[in-house]
Amino acid sequence: YHSAYDSFFVGDQILKEKIETCFIQKGGILLQDDNFWEYQRIKIILPKFQKEWDFDSMPLNVGFHTWIHRNKGCYPGQEVIERTFNVGHPPLVLVQITGISDLPQEKTRIYNQNEEIGILTSLAVDPFSKDCIGLGLVRWNYRFPQTKVTLENGIEAMISKYSYQN
Repeated sequence: YHSAYDSFFVGDQILKEKIETCFIQKGGILLQDDNFWEYQRIKIILPKFQKEWDFDSMPLNVGFHTWIHRNKGCYPGQEVIERTFNVGHPPLVLVQITGISDLPQEKTRIYNQNEEIGILTSLAVDPFSKDCIGLGLVRWNYRFPQTKVTLENGIEAMISKYSYQN
């Protein structure tokens, strides 16, 4: 028995293989640095098990709504998922955060005008420009690109993309 969740246990390896194939086909330089792979994952807003989600998380928070077949019948958690669809959106959404000037700790709180709106879940450094990029879970109303945020250590940043698209 394999579920959709199982694919994310090997998802890092699959992502690496796809990117390697792309680089090789295009004649690019192949980098083996783990930070490079983490940066690529964050760049495409790919949630990682035990960073952005776990078995206690709501799949819709990280953009897994396209994996749910709503007319298939009963399944565990169906009531919560359907209630979320009927409201129109999940309570939290996975966002990409850019413009981070210094590398903060993961699990750092995210604020907008002194109001806590979420938590930073993943970080990586662009191997070429050395800019920091991150993923975070924020409340729905703060998901929009160009939303300015402040991390709990005073670092200013900006939301650039979000994962949940209807």
